[in-house]
Amino acid sequence: MLILTEGSSEVEYFSRFRGRDNNVSIVPIQAKKHDSKNLIPYCASRVHEYGIDFDNGDTVSVVIDVDDRREGELRNIESQCAEKGYRLYLSNRSFECWLILHFKKLTKSLTQDELEATLSECIGRKYKKSEGINKDIKDASIQSAISRAEELMKDGEGCNEKCYTLNPSTTVHCLVKRLMSGTV
Repeated sequence: MLILTEGSSEVEYFSRFRGRDNNVSIVPIQAKKHDSKNLIPYCASRVHEYGIDFDNGDTVSVVIDVDDRREGELRNIESQCAEKGYRLYLSNRSFECWLILHFKKLTKSLTQDELEATLSECIGRKYKKSEGINKDIKDASIQSAISRAEELMKDGEGCNEKCYTLNPSTTVHCLVKRLMSGTV
């Protein structure tokens, strides 16, 4: 499974799942191109570089933030992913929404600065994206995060489309459930 992300915090987080299942090799990579126009072509180049073989069961997941992207941009990215056979996972506003859910519920929309401040409170130190928070997240809190995310958005058809406008929300829990079950 190749997981392409926008940021270093995502790479740090998904690296925790490497080696959990001998039948699944998880390779989290930070995508260098974030803009809507270049994101999927960049991902496609990485897919080619890693020799991903969809016919042999390999999968590609793309994890991005809604941030300030317009709904049309997100639809375009989702369409490009579908065309390539990639699965898209979103967090609205950002991946930090998903990280906070490991510690507590999110009940209102927060700015990026507020998300990072809340995360700092949760972990008892200044949150730094590049360091990630894997040492602060226990395996049991992953299931709690999944449950809290499902309260915001149930797993199912059209989740990404709902995530475009529902803030806070995330569909990352759908990917994490797959990683935990070994069904990539």
